Amino acid sequence: MELIVLIEPSNGINPGHVTIGQESVEGVTKFFGFHFDPDELPAEFRPPERWQEYLFLNKTLGHVRDDMRYVHGLRSDETSKFFEKRAVCDTGVETVIPARADWDSFADYSFSPDDFHSDADPCYNCVTWATMIGNKVIPGFLRPVRQGRMKLIVKQIRAGTGKTGDHDG
Repeated sequence: MELIVLIEPSNGINPGHVTIGQESVEGVTKFFGFHFDPDELPAEFRPPERWQEYLFLNKTLGHVRDDMRYVHGLRSDETSKFFEKRAVCDTGVETVIPARADWDSFADYSFSPDDFHSDADPCYNCVTWATMIGNKVIPGFLRPVRQGRMKLIVKQIRAGTGKTGDHDG
């Protein structure tokens, strides 16, 4: 099977997203992501144009989600810009993500997760979470980037892929 990370860069008020998953030779595909729920932000910060203002300085509850619909939409939209990295692996990604019962309660979410993260009170964003999960499956799969910055993870993947939609594994 292959471990795959897909990165949709930020664009305007869209913060982008990183999702991690696997595809097997049997055709089984699974992807997971770490998200925040805008409805859990203070009311004045729920509009998308205010997310960055709040989440760069604060944290909120984070949620692991099945990202299969997101991945299908990303891959089927010819105008979508995304990057991917693949590598062959033997470990299933589901063996290293939290149990489904803990998807809504195991960590916080912030656009500046390094400012809030501790072993006792973990905090991630989609970049730092996917990096952590990927490196549990394949040590060194992704280099951690400061504050899980989207521009830095895109730069890392571009350095290994060259163009949108390519892979380096």
